[in-house]
Amino acid sequence: MVLGVSSESGSQLKPFVEKFKTEYPVVGATRAGSHYGVRAYPTYYLVSPSGRILAGPTHGKFSDDVLKSALRSVVLFPEVPESSRLASLAKASAKANVAEVSKVLARLAGNAELSAEEKSCVVATQSALDRILKVTSEEVQELGQGPDYYASQLRLREIAKAFSGLPVESEANAQLNHFGKDATIKKELNAMKRLMAIRKKFNPTKFSDRRKMKKALFKLEGKIRGTYAETKTQKLLQTLGD
Repeated sequence: MVLGVSSESGSQLKPFVEKFKTEYPVVGATRAGSHYGVRAYPTYYLVSPSGRILAGPTHGKFSDDVLKSALRSVVLFPEVPESSRLASLAKASAKANVAEVSKVLARLAGNAELSAEEKSCVVATQSALDRILKVTSEEVQELGQGPDYYASQLRLREIAKAFSGLPVESEANAQLNHFGKDATIKKELNAMKRLMAIRKKFNPTKFSDRRKMKKALFKLEGKIRGTYAETKTQKLLQTLGD
């Protein structure tokens, strides 16, 4: 599914959508740009149903090779046949609610009333769930390696919430606790928070804000030497130009 996200409000988007007759949904989300680190438009991301960034950011469309490689790690729940006994499973699967799917599967386990088709669906869904847990557990370990601990922290919080009651939740929380105790990571988080505060404060599309933003970034750069945020700051200054 293709989804367009803009920092503008719905009322501002409507004329644009009508004029260009976009063939995909476009929504307004004022904080999405800062959350994903968007600095220019258009910026493309490939995001899995669970919220994992599979590829991006890039300002050009993804090649077929990139798409094929990224999509290998995507796991979807199978279609659930119409059945009153599987209604809860169908609802949870449709919403990609991993925690709820796990609870429903636990209730269905060993249900002698299920038909052969229903049992097959339960087995297939459990297999998909196991793969999702494995992929996400691997993602948690990758997030713990940085270098963008700020983005990792946001994603780990999302995972902990989405996988509530499952082992992955404990793994995500363990990484978050580590972030809170490691002095180097805490320094990185603080530096990135200061950078994000500047990005949220100024609108680089406005000339007056652009100048103020550059001044603030130059000042910040001298205070966050040796951090990943310094690298991000330098790249942002390059995009702002003279």
